Amino acid sequence: MGKCVWVVEDDASIAEIITYILEEYGFIVSIFATATTFVDALQKEGSNIDVFVMDVMLPDGTGLDLCHIVRANDRYAQVPVVMMSAHADGSEVAHRCNINDFIEKPFDLDEFSKRVALSIAS
Repeated sequence: MGKCVWVVEDDASIAEIITYILEEYGFIVSIFATATTFVDALQKEGSNIDVFVMDVMLPDGTGLDLCHIVRANDRYAQVPVVMMSAHADGSEVAHRCNINDFIEKPFDLDEFSKRVALSIAS
């Protein structure tokens, strides 16, 4: 069974591409378009999540806020978090929340998938 990746991305076309490429690599992907739907699912979820991939800028919050929620939850505190953004500075994001990787948009699809896989392996 594939590793479970939760992706928070509000741009539907980017979410579709991410889903396609990660599923090609054998991941099981869940997409959330808003911070609210992500938090609601996180509170209800019973399965294992292997990595979170979050956009920094969301319509109803930020990936940084979500990162803090994940890190404060004993169940998910050790799950890798990969942030992505076209606008944010990766070192600033890493300083503000304990992330495992930062991917700058636009990104190469193969490189994106490899880095998500590496975050799970480390």
